[in-house]
Amino acid sequence: MYDGETLKDTDPKAKSYQEYRDYAGVDEGMNGLSTRFAFKILSRVFNFDQTEVAANPVHLFYVIEQQVEREQFPSEMAEKYLEFLKGYLVPRYVEFIGKQV
Repeated sequence: MYDGETLKDTDPKAKSYQEYRDYAGVDEGMNGLSTRFAFKILSRVFNFDQTEVAANPVHLFYVIEQQVEREQFPSEMAEKYLEFLKGYLVPRYVEFIGKQV
């Protein structure tokens, strides 16, 4: 929506650009994890195994878990992140891999 395209042609219930902006508010995108945190995760994943030439998803899950435990997040936030990782992302990845094999 923010790239200037209008959705009125494909979805008659779509709102105008300004309505979406007003609904989102001035602090849209200002919560959650920082890009610095994400960059640290990715750099650790790529450097996890020197013989690996690509990022391994299993290493990614491991590094995310370790980094969440290392950071000084409030306990309920850390639990929320780990629950999302272990309760949603990992099972979805296992399901995806099961279909690929």
